[in-house]
Amino acid sequence: METRKKEFEKKYGKRIKLFRSLLSVSDVPEKGEDFPLPVLDEKNKIPSSFFQDFKSMLNEKSFSDVEFRFKEHSQFLFLNEKEKKEEIVVFAHKCILAIRSTIFDKIFNAIDKNDPNLNEICKLIDCEVEVINKNGNLNENENENENEKNPNLLNKKIQDNISKKYIFRINLPFNLVFPILEFIYSGRFNHNMLSNVEIVAKLRPIILSFEFENTVKLFDTIIEKYKFLNPEKKQENNSNNQENNQENNQENNQEKWIDMDEEKFNKKIKNLQNFEMEFATNQFARLFSLSKYPDFLISIKEDEKNYKQVYGHKIILSKRCPYFEAQFRSGMKEMQANKVEFEEMRIEVFMMILSYIYSNRFIAPDVSLAIYEKNKKIHIENNKIMLELIAISDYLGLERLKQLAENNLTKNIHPDLIIWSLVFSEQYNAQLLGDYCVWQISHNYEKFENQKEFKEYLSKDQIQNLKKKRFPTKEYLKFSKKLKVKVANKFHLLNLNEKEDPKKKK
Repeated sequence: METRKKEFEKKYGKRIKLFRSLLSVSDVPEKGEDFPLPVLDEKNKIPSSFFQDFKSMLNEKSFSDVEFRFKEHSQFLFLNEKEKKEEIVVFAHKCILAIRSTIFDKIFNAIDKNDPNLNEICKLIDCEVEVINKNGNLNENENENENEKNPNLLNKKIQDNISKKYIFRINLPFNLVFPILEFIYSGRFNHNMLSNVEIVAKLRPIILSFEFENTVKLFDTIIEKYKFLNPEKKQENNSNNQENNQENNQENNQEKWIDMDEEKFNKKIKNLQNFEMEFATNQFARLFSLSKYPDFLISIKEDEKNYKQVYGHKIILSKRCPYFEAQFRSGMKEMQANKVEFEEMRIEVFMMILSYIYSNRFIAPDVSLAIYEKNKKIHIENNKIMLELIAISDYLGLERLKQLAENNLTKNIHPDLIIWSLVFSEQYNAQLLGDYCVWQISHNYEKFENQKEFKEYLSKDQIQNLKKKRFPTKEYLKFSKKLKVKVANKFHLLNLNEKEDPKKKK
């Protein structure tokens, strides 16, 4: 090691001394205060309220077209004598019930097609169905004539869904059916309910009749755990001889359960619940893609040539989007006519918004290929789509979607759009995007200062703010450039001297 140090000092000793002498300058200007690159971390993320929004739709009277009426009350409800005589009513919605449960889908299809097997299908869940026509008993021809006379009435697909109301008279207990309805809307069961094995055992056959096959696996896993922990509960009604013969098997079951890890069991339950929630999300997404049982029409007009109509559902739009909730409550004529029109908006962008409302998924255009091929036109066009998505999300009150779009844009924004995006971020309160643009400009100030957009788009206050945050400072950059020149010149002279040194030649 010592010999290597000596060889290194002989070879580079002069250069190291020279470099140290150049750096020992007393009047080095301040570099400035640096600040980290803005990143969307877990603390600043807006949490998703997707399943909470759908759960709140249950028992929402507005826009409901289904009523569940229960005769048998729950023993856990504190009711007086008058309330016990009355029916418990739960308000629901045809579109959600049909897309989440095949048995409800069969019932609604049987009603629409006047299927004689309707009563047999209803017996599977022990109920009776009554259909009420809100507009009176009009036949199809009369409905079509009404649509022609009244321009506010929509096409037959929406009119049929608006005009009908379904009343289900359920013979099963309320405390067993209501958790299933909550599961249909929210995609998960209450944790306290799953911890009660007796309720789980009672719910299992009802869940099976509602044709939730995946949920039955979850219930079977919980019941199996209960059997392992309580082997004496397996067959209480068996004879004494059979019980004696099964003692060894019960002990084996206990040993199997003791060998099983509690964490593995909890992980299995969690995986099954997560699968159910993901499955529910896919079904809600299909509700939009299939346009099943709609009661609202959205028209999107990008320009004179591009025009599209999309079906929607009032209950989902109102609970998932603050704009629609406010409009439906305001009682505007357009909303009362069950339709709305958006102008001068990209169809592609608005479809992304509707997809997020129904599925909670943010699907951004892929820019990686454009960046790899250095295709500036496609890159900037995709960035503009994200900017328009931020603007419309801000208008509709979808803060989480706006934040996701900002985060996506900060990862692949084109340098030519950074100055314009800074102005845009202040207009639409896009804090993450604005902080990112400030960081980029302040750390590459000279590059952006020479652009035309710098003085055209930015105000004097914005420019002064960027100058204060500039890193490194202008004085420090000048000093570093001079220092680089000095170092380069000295090393160049040093190299020439070493070449002319006769000792080195020998």
